[in-house]
This record gives sequence, C-alpha cells and structure tokens, in this order.
Amino acid sequence: MAHLDEKVVEMIENLIQPNTPVLICPAEEEYVRELEMLVRRKDGIPLIPKKGYAWKDLFRLAFSNRASVAIGQARIVQGLYKLVHFYRISLKIKHAVVLCGPQDDWMFGDIASGLDCRVYPVVMPEKDGNESILRLERELLAWTSILDCHAVAGESGLELKVVYFLGERMPLLPSCAKLQMIPCQIGDVAPFSVIPGVNNS
Repeated sequence: MAHLDEKVVEMIENLIQPNTPVLICPAEEEYVRELEMLVRRKDGIPLIPKKGYAWKDLFRLAFSNRASVAIGQARIVQGLYKLVHFYRISLKIKHAVVLCGPQDDWMFGDIASGLDCRVYPVVMPEKDGNESILRLERELLAWTSILDCHAVAGESGLELKVVYFLGERMPLLPSCAKLQMIPCQIGDVAPFSVIPGVNNS
C-alpha cells in the first residue's frame, strides 16, 4: 500500500491551520484516506469529492467551501486552473500540493499564476505507459482549451478522448482510429484519472 513520504507529510502539516478547508483530490484512494486523517489531525476541514465526481463537482466543492489548500494530481489541479480561466470565477486556493510525475514540471507555472497560489510539487513514481502516448497527452494538456484528455494505442490505431471548452482555439489533433470530443459544458464529465481502469499521472 502506497504512503506519502514523511517529509511530504510534514510539509503538508505546516500548511494546515485549525479550520483550514483542504481540497483532497488525488486519484489513488489510499492517498485520499491518508490525507483525510492528516487534515483531521491538524483540525483542518477535509473536502473530499464523492466517488465518480465530475469536474463541476470538484470546482463547486472548492468554491463553495472556500478551500485554501488543494492536494491532488497535477492534471486535476491544472484542470481547476483551466476552469478558473474559462469561467472567470476565482478560487481561494493559496497553496497547491501537486502530486506529479518527473516530467510534469511544465504545469507548475500555469497552476501558480492561474490559481494565484504557491505550488508545492511532490514527485511520485512514473506509471508505466507508452512514452509517445504520454507525450501526446502532455502536448494536448498544454492548451488551455483542453480540460482533460486520454489516449490509448488501440488495435486499429490511436484512440483519443478530449474534453474541451467550446469556443476556444483548439490545437491540430492527430489522426485517430477513434476520436471522441466532449464539451466540458455538459457538466457531468469526470476527470479521466479518477475513472477506474484509466491510469493517468
């Protein structure tokens, strides 16, 4: 069972004061439970979205509870910044603990400026995967018009799902055997990294 490093735990504890609302949104369930206990030990208020949550649920949870600390996967915290950018609705997040892969550092500047917060990267072991697929996902996620994406090498070729913002400038997408374009405005789109069987960093 995975656990957070002691230095990471200490760093997070230093960010939490009594009654601090803390948004907890890692993809791995074991980290959610560990972080919830950590926040409660410091008399903070853990904000945990329900299983199968949609992007709108995560944003509403952070906004309505005035979360000041967010802890989650790089692409989920990055998604919050993109929602702020698109809807022009500010969040109160001042500290973002970003669980990331070794090559996710390009996200930190956007997260820091987009959420107007300080970023604390926590590098996690990189999950096994097709490097060209991972590179494609990173290239697509660099666009503010793309909220989320998931690519796989299927039997017939590349299969790609893209959650995007209507009316925004889009990148040129690669040729795909299967392509699913999902407007994020439909409201019930879940981050791919929290869907069972989808292993995004």
